[in-house]
Amino acid sequence: MAACFEEEGNEGFRLRYMNGPNIQWGDKNYGVGSTNRRGMCVLRHIKGSNRLHVYAFNTSEQSLDETITYTELNRSRDTSTSIPLTFGAVKYPDGGYDYYATGWIHWCKIWYQDLGDYNARLLAAWPHEVWRAEYCGTNRYRLGISGTSARAKLTFILNNLLEYGRWMNSSYSNAGGYPATNLREVL
Repeated sequence: MAACFEEEGNEGFRLRYMNGPNIQWGDKNYGVGSTNRRGMCVLRHIKGSNRLHVYAFNTSEQSLDETITYTELNRSRDTSTSIPLTFGAVKYPDGGYDYYATGWIHWCKIWYQDLGDYNARLLAAWPHEVWRAEYCGTNRYRLGISGTSARAKLTFILNNLLEYGRWMNSSYSNAGGYPATNLREVL
């Protein structure tokens, strides 16, 4: 999907699909992401370092966990390459392209300065969902607060489904009904 990688010599990095989304950094590989779910990945490299910091969100097919995963890849040698950054294929030194990709990159941004660990984590946690809500009435629904029958003063409803699917709870049952689910906390 994205590469600044010299195939002959394993120099640079690439985001590719190999039994799932995978980051290759020199001679190191790290599985990042899910085949069927859109996620967020931030690659952070500090100039002169042999380390690549990988921050990822939404890395599992069926996870309730919405935390950021982090790993540090430390390649065993210095990279020396003049291969350009490409999207959708790997460029070879002879000028040809190979390993064509099909898929979508929904958002990409390149910074030429180190943003630091804190900002990289913030970026990885932002899924870039656009939520549009519509006003649908006054006093239409009762609040879910136990012991009261108060009504919601204003009600807004999203006009599209949420981008990311959510599981009701980790027990895969409806014991306790909606009030006892993890989904209620998320919403």
